[in-house]
Amino acid sequence: MDGLSGLSRSITEIYGLREEELLSYASELLTVLDSHEEALLAKGYPASRASAMRASYEEYAALKHRPRQAIQEKKRATALIEQLTKRSMDLVKDEMDVLMKAQETEHPKLASRYFVAREIVKPGSRPRTSEEDQEVSQEQDLKVNRGGLSDNNGNPLPPDSMSGSNTGPPKS
Repeated sequence: MDGLSGLSRSITEIYGLREEELLSYASELLTVLDSHEEALLAKGYPASRASAMRASYEEYAALKHRPRQAIQEKKRATALIEQLTKRSMDLVKDEMDVLMKAQETEHPKLASRYFVAREIVKPGSRPRTSEEDQEVSQEQDLKVNRGGLSDNNGNPLPPDSMSGSNTGPPKS
């Protein structure tokens, strides 16, 4: 049986083949098998084994493209989600926000709660960190008075206590 010398590989070598190489190797084996089928059957090689090998090869070849198809389907699904999210946000912005602004005078609590909840779903918004909350709290504690800044107790703060807010005379 000629043509088999190039196909002689150990199982370790076969396990080390890349996908394309494995498919090529299996295809070559099937070609040799087909060309020597009569001789193999005469020597007792079962025909069912040859058909099972062909079926396995075809099944594996079909599976080869599934990961790529799954990636493409995932990309399409992600694009669809983004499109639907944009449409729903446009609907909320163009219709619900307008409707709730009209309800502010008649139902202030409802409108207030809506706009607070709406801040959560606005794209690009994020919750403040604890450091940012602390900074906002400190800024709210400060009051601007005629002579400069003071804390809640009315104690004056040095003019340069907040960057860029020096209300006193320039330092020399």
